[in-house]
Amino acid sequence: MVQKLVILANWKMNLTLRESALLAQQFRAIKPVKPAELAICPSFIALEAVVKALKGSAIKLGAQNCAVKESGALTGEVSARSLKALGCQYVILGHSERRQILGEGMATVGQKAALVLAAGLTPVICVGESFRERQKGETVKIIARQLAEALKTIKKLPARRILIAYEPVWAISTAGRRPATGVEAEAVCRQIQKMLVKIFGPKAAAKHFQIIYGGTVNGQNIKEFAGSAVISGFLVGAASLTVKAWRALVNNI
Repeated sequence: MVQKLVILANWKMNLTLRESALLAQQFRAIKPVKPAELAICPSFIALEAVVKALKGSAIKLGAQNCAVKESGALTGEVSARSLKALGCQYVILGHSERRQILGEGMATVGQKAALVLAAGLTPVICVGESFRERQKGETVKIIARQLAEALKTIKKLPARRILIAYEPVWAISTAGRRPATGVEAEAVCRQIQKMLVKIFGPKAAAKHFQIIYGGTVNGQNIKEFAGSAVISGFLVGAASLTVKAWRALVNNI
């Protein structure tokens, strides 16, 4: 099944509320050269300002995380249900920074994914190996384990998509190593596709899942990944933080 390209801008812990609203407003004028769904994932405090800035545009809103509970006593967290009410359509879950820095496990990611789906939102489940794991030849084993833990809470597949974002930790710009090549990224994404088929079967895997790539994607290298038959979207970090970099990216898909 041909899937519409999805490009998610992950602003991480960058930009103030005012800067976020301004950049979102500027993004409205940037149209991709190929059909694609664009979404912005700002910090929690900027979500409302960004949704207002995007009103009337085709750009969607996403969040960078959600709580592991639907509601209740969980200070500092935001529920999937609240994100839905605010206008979000996507929620990034299990980003490598949350796994490595904040100690978030894939079982927790799975619990969150179930809540995101129950709220009628699209989860973006991140998986990926470290440099050391890749050097040891453990990439497939690590990602298979991550997927199994994250997806075991999903008993019934929803009508909407579930995005699996392959983001090799070693290729992220903040890791200080080189970006992955298109060949490297596609090889692992094909393995992810096989894993999904093994868990859910070929029809369900094709219908309900979409594999996207994140790992220092920018206007200079996106063509390496955009031609892949298995990669149907991107999770973009640094290249989504300026108008110039974002325009270069969406104009080169």
